[in-house]
Amino acid sequence: MIQLEVTSPSTSPSVKLLSLASGVPIGTSGLVHVWGRNDMVTPQEMGISWVVKDPDGDVVEEHTDDWAGWPWPTDVDPNDTHEFIGGRFDINKPGTWTISIWLWMVSASPVMVDSYEGVLCVVKPVEGTIIRKELEYSGSGDGIVPVSDVPLGVRAKLHVWGKNLMSISQGMGIYWFVADPDGMIAEEYTDWGGTIGAGQDHEFISSGQFDLNKVGKYTTWIELLMGTQDNPQIVDRYIGDLCTVTTEAPPEFDLIQHTIYPYAYIYDGDVEVTIATFKTDPFTPAAWMGDKFASKLEEEVRARGGRPIEVKVYTDTTPLFWTNFRVEVVGTPLGAGVASGIAVGIPIWLAIILVCLAIIAVIVVVTLAITTITESLQHKPGLHEVKLGWGKETLMLTIHDSEEYWERPLTPTETLEGMSEAELRDYLDQIAEEEVAPEVSWWPLAIVAGVVVVGGGAAIALTAGRK
Repeated sequence: MIQLEVTSPSTSPSVKLLSLASGVPIGTSGLVHVWGRNDMVTPQEMGISWVVKDPDGDVVEEHTDDWAGWPWPTDVDPNDTHEFIGGRFDINKPGTWTISIWLWMVSASPVMVDSYEGVLCVVKPVEGTIIRKELEYSGSGDGIVPVSDVPLGVRAKLHVWGKNLMSISQGMGIYWFVADPDGMIAEEYTDWGGTIGAGQDHEFISSGQFDLNKVGKYTTWIELLMGTQDNPQIVDRYIGDLCTVTTEAPPEFDLIQHTIYPYAYIYDGDVEVTIATFKTDPFTPAAWMGDKFASKLEEEVRARGGRPIEVKVYTDTTPLFWTNFRVEVVGTPLGAGVASGIAVGIPIWLAIILVCLAIIAVIVVVTLAITTITESLQHKPGLHEVKLGWGKETLMLTIHDSEEYWERPLTPTETLEGMSEAELRDYLDQIAEEEVAPEVSWWPLAIVAGVVVVGGGAAIALTAGRK
């Protein structure tokens, strides 16, 4: 008589994977155990041989010349059994595996006394699924993938949950990569979560953080792996959008200042757009001094050879014990270096913004995000109208900026000082007529938008926050 089972040495402790023809998960390894019984009334030598084939008909184990008491055959008493154990083989293909078994007696002249030929087991694929994908960029639970309207410049972590859909425990791992809008790899990650119980899930988290520093769509490729760590199977895959990064401020931020500098009406070319988000201390003054901030920003940028174009300031007052500020600055390129004299090892635009915030007593506790990108700018229309609100100092400065930009001879400062504001405006009109194409009037649009021109020379809009 023959009795058969297969056990798995890949689990600890080893467990029975099947009685004949029951399901076995792919990715395990097996041992064939066969019991033979002496049905004679006298002691007999007993031996075994078998052949195991995979679903493709390939031989994976051929077990021969195995006798009870080997290497010297010994008798098996009447009605006693003997267990024969084969070698390990990988159960690595789905489908029906077969076995042929022959039970022998009398080693000197073997006689086949029993046999079995048929199904060893039916192997089913490992089953699991990705049940959740989450992008963390300011705190856990920020958004379910794909996430829209992620602010530019934040650092992110990806969280992925996989679930074991099998009726037994299985090894589980993960692989993914994140690509930025240009197709460059922002993060590549792999991890093995160990053995996950039947019906249980496991969370995989980026070991580090990756920067979301480009506007546009980030994509990801995620593979959920199950089985053995040495030979895992891909059981689920996600290929698609991760998030869309935008320069727009998040909805919880209120715009409190919008400043347009005079250089915005004459300059065409590359600009650096810097977006920085800060957490301030609880003692930061409630009143925002927009004109002072704008003036200091222009002073710092000019001191480093640049020109400010535009600045927007937002606040988020929803946190209970602090205020978050978001500052967006557009200026002519200052280069990729670090600031000199005002900070050590800090990107130059960040250092300039920190100095300007400190001037108006806004003390930054943590810089939450900072990024600078390069864009192309076309000058704003409306120079003829907007300059009506500029004072003499601003008119003189803009005339010199215009002459320098268009490579015209610089008018001596003494000459400009001797001119009236009306004469300065006429002279600026003359430069514009010679250098700038006719354009649509900007001034009515500025009134509708709530942007006003103040004595400092920049168009500044100060807005009230949400009630």
